[in-house]
Amino acid sequence: MDGSANPYLLQAGIIAAGVDGMEKKRDPGQPLFINMYTDGDNYPNLKKLPSDLENALEINLKLILLMKKRLLKKWSLKKHL
Repeated sequence: MDGSANPYLLQAGIIAAGVDGMEKKRDPGQPLFINMYTDGDNYPNLKKLPSDLENALEINLKLILLMKKRLLKKWSLKKHL
């Protein structure tokens, strides 16, 4: 978690992503208990964060739309937005 993020929106985003994953029955895969700073090079096939601004913005837009859908649907925040 990023310390500069709004803590309320950050937690809402994590919950929305979890609910979305459960509803779509996504497999989270096996847990990986390693130190990514020292052992990350041993796992070249792991998904990585976007390496350029365009990809980061594209992913961010998808996450924003997912959060908006979840928040509006689950907590009826339509009147506040």
